[in-house]
This record gives sequence, structure tokens and C-alpha cells, in this order.
Amino acid sequence: MSFSYDIELYLPTALHGAGSQTESLGVCKIITRNVFVTVTEHNGDAHLVLLDEMTELDRTQPRYVTVIGKTVFPRRVDLPSKIFVETAAGQARAINGDQIARIVRQGGDSRGTGRISF
Repeated sequence: MSFSYDIELYLPTALHGAGSQTESLGVCKIITRNVFVTVTEHNGDAHLVLLDEMTELDRTQPRYVTVIGKTVFPRRVDLPSKIFVETAAGQARAINGDQIARIVRQGGDSRGTGRISF
């Protein structure tokens, strides 16, 4: 199942942090498969979280919400260096992970799931 995400990007002149200026890229489908987010906890431990397990990711005030509704406030959230997306206009685009401010899941697409057969 592929999901659509509303993606907001930092403006090139914006400083990262609360109140940063962002612009919406709009609703996109992420083409890159298995996008893992590096989450650094307050005690310094880091681990990976699959983007498909999140419904919302906000890097302006480090926080993410899981598919089961748990909200987590880590010290830092890092995305891969490049993520490829398909915009609503059908164009493919590469996005620098540091440029992404927010990602919010919009819905799913069940194409390709097929039927169960025995």
C-alpha cells in the first residue's frame, strides 16, 4: 500500500527551529521505498523508524505520531539525504531530507494488493 503525504519544505532562507518559514509542496506520493527516519532520543540513543509507521512528522518542533496514535518528542529527527516523490502534477522530484519540515499522511492507495488466493 502506498500513502500520499502532504509535505512542507523549509524556505531556503529559513533557520531550522520553531517558527521557521515553510512552503507546502502539496500532496505527494513517496517513490523511494522503505524510507527510514533516524530518531535521536534525549539520552543520546538513536534508532530507525519506518516512515510508513508514522502519520505525522514535524521537524520544526521534533515530534512524530505513530499509526497507533502515540506521540513521541525525541531530541532530533533526521531524514535520508534524498527522497524521491511524485507531485500531484505527476512530476518526479528529488528532495533533500534536511529541507523537509513536516510530513503528514493523507491517505492510502490499495492498488497492487491483488486478491488472496490459495
